[in-house]
Amino acid sequence: MSERWINQSRDLLKRMDAQAIKNKDRLEVINSINLAIGAIERSIQGWLSWSANLQLMSRFSLEELEDMEVGLRDQVRRFIEYDIAITEKHQNKMPTQVLSPPQKPQTDSDPQGIYV
Repeated sequence: MSERWINQSRDLLKRMDAQAIKNKDRLEVINSINLAIGAIERSIQGWLSWSANLQLMSRFSLEELEDMEVGLRDQVRRFIEYDIAITEKHQNKMPTQVLSPPQKPQTDSDPQGIYV
């Protein structure tokens, strides 16, 4: 399992590098952003899977766990600081109110209430 994950992660990095070409149009940039976000999401899911598996985590020494914690905290801090900076820089482009998807109107044939 780990070997496959490592190989897939390396392939993902190669795809990201291939998308780092110059003279991209806006859609190519958005696609590259989405690939990067997906890579972060994939990594986070892997970390969550590991950390939730206490049997697996018990195989690591305290020193190894502390090393992981420090590394993760540093990476997360850099990402959150970047997130804050971009949000502040572009907050005038963000909607002031989060829009919900349109709700389907209720009709008499729609079930309402709680049925026992």
